[in-house]
Amino acid sequence: MKISVIIPAFNSSSTLKQCLESVFNTNHPSYECILVDDGSTDSSVDIARQFPVRLTSTQNGPSGPAHARNVGVEAASGDILLFIDSDVTISPDTLEIISRKFDNDPEIAAIFGSYDDQPGQRDFFSQYKNLYHHFIHQTGQQQASTFWSGCGAIRRDVFLKAGGFDARKYPHPSIEDIDLGYRLKSMGYKITLEKEIQVKHLKKWSFFGLVKTDIFQRAVPWSQLILRQKNLPNDLNISSSQRISTILLLLSIPLLAIFAFQQDLILLPLLIAFTILCTTCWHWENTEPFFMVNSRKEPFLFGLIAIIYIFTLWTDQLPFLVPFIVLLPLLIMGNWLSQASSTLRRFLYGSMLVTISLAYVILLIGYPLLLWIPLVVIILLIIILNRKMYLYFAQKRGLLFTLAALPMQLIYYLYSFFSFVTVGIMHYWNLLFHKSKTQVQKG
Repeated sequence: MKISVIIPAFNSSSTLKQCLESVFNTNHPSYECILVDDGSTDSSVDIARQFPVRLTSTQNGPSGPAHARNVGVEAASGDILLFIDSDVTISPDTLEIISRKFDNDPEIAAIFGSYDDQPGQRDFFSQYKNLYHHFIHQTGQQQASTFWSGCGAIRRDVFLKAGGFDARKYPHPSIEDIDLGYRLKSMGYKITLEKEIQVKHLKKWSFFGLVKTDIFQRAVPWSQLILRQKNLPNDLNISSSQRISTILLLLSIPLLAIFAFQQDLILLPLLIAFTILCTTCWHWENTEPFFMVNSRKEPFLFGLIAIIYIFTLWTDQLPFLVPFIVLLPLLIMGNWLSQASSTLRRFLYGSMLVTISLAYVILLIGYPLLLWIPLVVIILLIIILNRKMYLYFAQKRGLLFTLAALPMQLIYYLYSFFSFVTVGIMHYWNLLFHKSKTQVQKG
C-alpha cells in the first residue's frame, strides 16, 4: 500500500529540515513525499530541495494549509494520503503502523494520532500546550467524530468523495481538518484515533500566541461549525468534564464582580501580568525546571516589580510587599541558582510559586470570607473533575508544573466559553435577521 506524505509549508525553515529528515528515515518501503510551498519568503524551498521530495506550490500564495493540502493531493499517487504539519517529526515506524491499520480494517476511512509527550521546545507554554493535546488525544474515544491533519491519514478515494479540505471557508490555518472529519462522519465513514501514532511537535508557543490561536483559529470557527451542524460530540476538547468545569468556573464570575466593588483592584492585573511574565522564564526537561531570564525580558520583569512596589505604597497595601521583597533576590540570582544544581532549581521554583501564591492570598484575605471561600470550593471541584489530567501532568512534569498549569486551564475554559457564547449570539441573531427579512419580502 503506497502512502503519499503531504506537507504544507509556509515560512517553515526553522523546523522543515527536521520534519523531512524524519519522513525519509521511515521503515515503510512504499511511499512518496510531496511538499507544497504556500508562498514562503524564507529558505523553506531551498531546504526542501535538499531532499528527494516532489516539490510543488500554490498559485499566488499564501492561500492557507487547506488549499495547500488539496494541491498536494492533486500531485499524489498513493492509495493513502498522510497529512503532516511542517513543524512535526514522525517516527521511523509511523508509516508502517498507518499502513497496517488500514490493511487490518478495510472499513476505516481515516485515522489520526497525537503529539507525543516530549515536545521539541522546553519553555512552559510549549510544554503545557503539547502535553494537554497529548492527554486529550490519548484519553479520547477510539471511534472519533473528527479528524486531525497534524498527523492524519485518509484513503484517497474517500478524500475525493468528501470534497477535500474546504479551502474557501478556511483560507487561513483553522479547523479545516475538523470540518473534514464532520463531513466524513455525516457520510457514514469510520474515523479512528490511533493512540500509538505519535509525532513530536517542534513549535514554540507564547502565552499570547496560544490564546490567539485557541480563540480565533479553534474556538470561534469550531463553535460556528457546531452550530451549523447541530452536533456537539462528547469527546476530546468538548467532553462533558470540560463543559461542567466551564459551568463551575462561570459561577465564580458574579463573585469576581462583587470583588471588583470591594476595594481598589489595581494590584490584581499587575500581579497577573507578573505571573505570566515570570512563567515565560521557566523551561522544562521532564520533571526538571530551569529558570532563564534573558536580556530582552529583564527590563520588563524588574520594571513590573518596580511598578508593583509603587502601587503597593500608593494603595497602602503594605503586606503585599512581603512576597515581592522575597521574590526580588530570587529573580536576581535566578539564572545562577538554576544552573547550580537540581536541588537549588527546585528550591527556586518552589519558592517563587509559594511567594506568588502568597501575594494572591494577601489580596484575597482582605475580602469577606463568604466571597472567596466559594471560589476555593469551585476550583477544588474543577480539580476533582479533571483529576486524571492533573495527575498526568504531575506524573510527566512534577507537582510544580501541575500547579502552574492549573491557572492556564481556568483561563482556557473562560475564553473558550465566551468565544462559544459570542458566536452563538451572532449565529441566532443572523437567523432572526434573515427570517425577518424573508417575511418582509414575502409581505
